[in-house]
Amino acid sequence: MHDYQQVRRDALNALSSINDGGWIAFHDFLPRSWKEHHVPRLQKSWTGDCWKFAVELLVAKGVEFKILEIDHGVGLLKETSNDWEIPDLSADLTDAQFDTFVRKVKEFPLINFEQAVTFIHNK
Repeated sequence: MHDYQQVRRDALNALSSINDGGWIAFHDFLPRSWKEHHVPRLQKSWTGDCWKFAVELLVAKGVEFKILEIDHGVGLLKETSNDWEIPDLSADLTDAQFDTFVRKVKEFPLINFEQAVTFIHNK
């Protein structure tokens, strides 16, 4: 699902289940317009509000996180510590709209394909 709260639940469950040093990949962290972002879905091309979980990952502990600038943003998350911590920012993010994404995306750890290969290979 492309819903912030579902992505959050899925990611936390995955982090609890993967081996030490494991990886998780995400999709659709970079909506191109408010229509792609809008929940519920308004059009065929849709990312939902998955990007909101990326905001939480910016301040998470025990993980490394990058967003590959392909296909609406592919998130790459590596667990670096088994005592990881992802803060729950849902009080601030649940009602956030596309204008918030436009402001926050400047903080995202965006990388290109070559940088992603190096990020994965060196870990």
